[in-house]
Amino acid sequence: GSDNWNISANTIGPVTSGTNHIGFRGIFVSNAPGIVITNNTIQNIFPGASGASAIYLSAGINGGSVSQNTIANLSSTVAASGTGALNGIYVGSNVINSTINANQIYGVVNNNASGYSGRGIIINTANGASNDMIYNNMISGVMGTGDASAIYWPIGIAIEGTSGGINLHNNSVNLSGSLAGLTTGTASA
Repeated sequence: GSDNWNISANTIGPVTSGTNHIGFRGIFVSNAPGIVITNNTIQNIFPGASGASAIYLSAGINGGSVSQNTIANLSSTVAASGTGALNGIYVGSNVINSTINANQIYGVVNNNASGYSGRGIIINTANGASNDMIYNNMISGVMGTGDASAIYWPIGIAIEGTSGGINLHNNSVNLSGSLAGLTTGTASA
């Protein structure tokens, strides 16, 4: 089976952006109890579809760990919001008893002119008793053109749907900077 895998010390994506960038996801994992994803660098993702992510924990993970990864330079113009927004780490359905810690996420930007933005971490476990720990992550540079509706706002850590039992501690989220806005002069992250 796919129990207790270890994905570590990889560089995924080119050093600089350009024609060789990653198109959708850096690491995708599903139904992998005990997965460890650590000390990876995932960079320069420029997707052409919604739901793009550097690290995507799809479903069915019990006791996983995502730690000490560096996620940088995710950029999109795709019209996607909420759980489909461009994001650094996605924690999906029935990801339980897991830890997301000590990751650095920066430069998650949606330049869509109609008002979409990115997310640092999206938590969407659809489980009211997830028992997931999200701590000591550093998130910055999450931006978008924004809109009046909250679903389009740039968000550092988004807890979506019926996710429960989520423990957030000692995360640093710095949403700063500006892009040309949708309905006003600028929209700040």
